[in-house]
Formats: sequence, C-alpha cells, structure tokens
Amino acid sequence: MLQPIKVSIKPREAAQNLLKQIENKRAREVLERRFGLKNGKGETLEAIGSSYGITRERVRQIEADGLKSIAKPAVYSLADSVFKALEEHLKEHGSVAREEHLLKSIADEREHAHLGFLLTVGKQFQKTRETDLHYDHWYTAKEAKTAAEKIIQGVIADLEKQKSPVSREALFALLGTHAERVLGDKPKDQVLQAYLGISKEIAQNPYGEYGLASWPTIRP
Repeated sequence: MLQPIKVSIKPREAAQNLLKQIENKRAREVLERRFGLKNGKGETLEAIGSSYGITRERVRQIEADGLKSIAKPAVYSLADSVFKALEEHLKEHGSVAREEHLLKSIADEREHAHLGFLLTVGKQFQKTRETDLHYDHWYTAKEAKTAAEKIIQGVIADLEKQKSPVSREALFALLGTHAERVLGDKPKDQVLQAYLGISKEIAQNPYGEYGLASWPTIRP
C-alpha cells in the first residue's frame, strides 16, 4: 500500500469544477456516465449510445470533445493544485503505482471514480492496463515504469532460482539489490513497496512469506 495523503481540494469537487466549464450539456453527461461520476459505475459506449439513440462512435466523439474542452488552459488550470499534489505523491513512491493502491491512499471509495477521472484528464499521468502479469497502474515517467519492471523481473528470476518462499525482509533485500543495479541507488521502502504492488507474479502466503504466485506454497 502507499502512504496516505490529503489533497487541498477533494477529488469530487475538483472534478465538478472542471465539468461545470463544459458548455455542452450532453458532453458533461457523457463524461459523468463514462467515468461513473454519479454512482461510481462507469458505463460503456454502447449503453450510453443506446439511451440517446446514437452510435457508440458518436458517443466516443462527444466524450473526446468534452475532454478537449477540459484540456483548454483556462479550464485545466482550475485543477492545477490537485494535479501537482497527485504528481508529487506518485513521485514519492517512485513515480509509478498500482491503481487500487493509489486511489485508496488519496480518497475514500466514494470518490475513486472522480480521482480516476482526474488522473485521466491530467496530462502528466499515463495508465497501463491490467494483464496476466500486472495490475492496472499509473505512472508519470516512462523511465520509472521501465525501471520498476526491470527490478521486479530481477527479483522474479532470483525467486525462480531459490524455489522456496522468503520472508518480507529477504524479499525487500532482493528488491533493494536490483533497485541499486537499475537505479544506481537504493530507494526508500515505500518506493519498493509501490513497485511490488504492480506485479501479479509475486504474492504473499497466509504465513507472511513471499514467492511466486504460481507456487503451491504461496497459493495452494
């Protein structure tokens, strides 16, 4: 998990401040529905299009137009303080973090949809979607994401050689060793924890030991 922070303005309020600036009512509604800003559940292009009697491609265009309106400097600047706080928060955790952990460290679940919207709108944030190997995660620097991946792969290779679970201390020693090789210095544990949180390949068993998620000793 990431260290929790408090932002100067709540994600819900920041998102609403941006949406208010969109003159086209339907564009506002489409963004609210796509990102689940009303009930926390995002809707598909098809579902929205069906309710309006328009094609999914038309909904996509309306969504894009709404996002373009928010990207205008006069509008975008309304959320500058939040974007900077989010960027700094990510930087303190190695500039990359698992989406679930990032959202929980900033706001309660009722505002996760608004926070996801802000991360999508923020120009400095990029998202990598979930695969069989990693969870959804956000980053602000491509090199940080690449470094995290190299570090995790190095630890996985070590675990494959060892073929048995390790303690948390031993795991973080491995993370630190590979971080020094990749970054030239060992970062804080909160950074290593953020890197670890991205991977699906390394997991913890009920006894607090770590190893490959595919091992029966980790996930029977």
